[in-house]
Amino acid sequence: MAYYALQSHLTYSIDCWGAASGQYITPIFRIQKRIIRIMAMKSRRHPAKELFKKLGLLTPPACCVFKLVIATHRNHRNLETRRFLSGRETRRSLYLELPDIRLEASKKSPTCTGRKFYNSLPNTWKLQSERRPLRTLFKK
Repeated sequence: MAYYALQSHLTYSIDCWGAASGQYITPIFRIQKRIIRIMAMKSRRHPAKELFKKLGLLTPPACCVFKLVIATHRNHRNLETRRFLSGRETRRSLYLELPDIRLEASKKSPTCTGRKFYNSLPNTWKLQSERRPLRTLFKK
């Protein structure tokens, strides 16, 4: 129960701050791993990766990716796809078009990274999600 209070603070607008540099994310991730080990009554040296899987929890980076993909999927009808630009059906026609950006800082923005992650999803997920919510596909 106490973990979920922390989890709500971790996920609050993570799609904006999740792309922050590692020096800000690493301490949060360490605290999260420490709390999980305490909850599972494991030693400090016990690998946290298997505990995350066992408890069905997401790490901060995985949570950031999940939130960005869900937010991009909600707006994918308003974004240009390659099918719209080329007018033809190709194997990458479901890909979202990335904006033309020159600055490196802008390439790490939630808008760009969300589209990149969404494009890396299997096409079957993008098509199935018309009938089923995308969240249910991630749960598998």
